[in-house]
Amino acid sequence: MVRRELPGVQYVAVSSSRVVVDAAFGVRDVSTGMPMERATLNMAYSTTKVITALAVMQLVDRGRIALDEPLSHHYAAHPYGEGVTIRSLLAQTSGVPNPMPLDWFSLEGEVLDRDAKLGALLREHPKLAHPPGSKYAYSNLSYWLLEKAVEGASGTDYGEYVEREILAPLSIAPADARFSPGGARDLATGHSRRFTAMNLFVQWMSPREYWVEACGSWSRTARVVPHGRGYGGLFTNATTLGRVLADLLAPESKLIGPASKESMFTRQTTLRGKPLDVTLGWVIGDLEGCRYFGKQGGGLGFHGNLRIYPDRGFATVLLANRTELSPGPIDARSDEIDRALLSAG
Repeated sequence: MVRRELPGVQYVAVSSSRVVVDAAFGVRDVSTGMPMERATLNMAYSTTKVITALAVMQLVDRGRIALDEPLSHHYAAHPYGEGVTIRSLLAQTSGVPNPMPLDWFSLEGEVLDRDAKLGALLREHPKLAHPPGSKYAYSNLSYWLLEKAVEGASGTDYGEYVEREILAPLSIAPADARFSPGGARDLATGHSRRFTAMNLFVQWMSPREYWVEACGSWSRTARVVPHGRGYGGLFTNATTLGRVLADLLAPESKLIGPASKESMFTRQTTLRGKPLDVTLGWVIGDLEGCRYFGKQGGGLGFHGNLRIYPDRGFATVLLANRTELSPGPIDARSDEIDRALLSAG
């Protein structure tokens, strides 16, 4: 797969008690040929939403957030009304719009005003796309609002909260999961296939400074930092995310209590009489008749996938340094590798 279509990839499979696979292949940057290693940081993009969901559920455990209360109880500076609840934001049924996030970045080292960017987006997109709870519709902005809810309920900056309450209990060092590249020398470079319609579209839609010199058949991305963190701002590696998934597989999670864990992995209510294949932070999928809870993520230069197979007792992480903007190719790559594990028993 790496030789065919990816510059580099990290892949991890874990149970609650051990690491089954922890591997890295290919290169972190096609221009240098430096290898992709297990410790190399990649942009996690929307797989970060699982971290945000865990932070919210942790605050539910502590009585600081209630799932069915309005977002306004913790973040009042939004235009969407009292019908937008924490639960609807987690399950992507809130109706909060999903403007294209192609310019939601700053170059590494630039001054970053997250609140100003969020305020501008809310003023530009002040109307719900549909009534809360009436349909499923994916929104990055909804998880940026959950980032603000975490801050309001905890009284702590979102990044500091995640470091202290999500990473530290699992003995994850800040160097292995951060919300800024921080000049890291072990950060992979993002890539996009140079001569494709998608690459031309992304480059046309995004600022020129997001791109650096191409190499061969690959376009390469600059080091950029997302303005929001809760929807897709984590720089990390597959090994680190595997530790988070292993905790969720454990009989007793260090991060969330039994009731919150059950809520997080319970299908949300039906819409118009049809079952909704989403939970609080996950989508429900099936591979070879085996149910999983998954979360894909893709964007400028990178993509990834998290999956938990509860009936088989293992979870997988795939991170790669190639742009994907839709879940289809991301899921196909996870399917290809995960299928081998399922076959092996």
